[in-house]
Amino acid sequence: MRSLVLLAMLLLVPAAGWSCFGPKLYIAADDSPVQQALYALVSIYVREKTGVESELVSREAGQVGDLIRADRADLEVGTGVVPEAAVFRVADRVWLLSGSRPLEDLQFSLVPKALKRLEQRLTGELLEQLIARVAAGEPPLAAARDLLRRQDWI
Repeated sequence: MRSLVLLAMLLLVPAAGWSCFGPKLYIAADDSPVQQALYALVSIYVREKTGVESELVSREAGQVGDLIRADRADLEVGTGVVPEAAVFRVADRVWLLSGSRPLEDLQFSLVPKALKRLEQRLTGELLEQLIARVAAGEPPLAAARDLLRRQDWI
């Protein structure tokens, strides 16, 4: 009996260390307060609504879309003139481009719906308030989470 209990414990202990990690979105943005604010907002909202985690991919140089074409990012934050291919835009100032994975991969089937919902809710005024907080030195993730909670979106 003692051997059976010991054997069961030995078999169950390693299983506790094996975790199942879900899908992860890689979102590219530069260091500007505008792009960091949108990255934080999208990252938190998508995680809360879909369970999909996000990771920031720093874009040092190059054009928006380069990291998607190089398969280093799934979404890229851009500013300025909104391209037709943008999957998310706010006040024609900030937008997201998407690679194929978030749009076609079954693991991310809820992500486009969550982005559309956030796009419908987010006004230019709310975005400007968030950008101002980030530009003033507040951590982007903390400012974005506070905005989402105050709006009762998460």
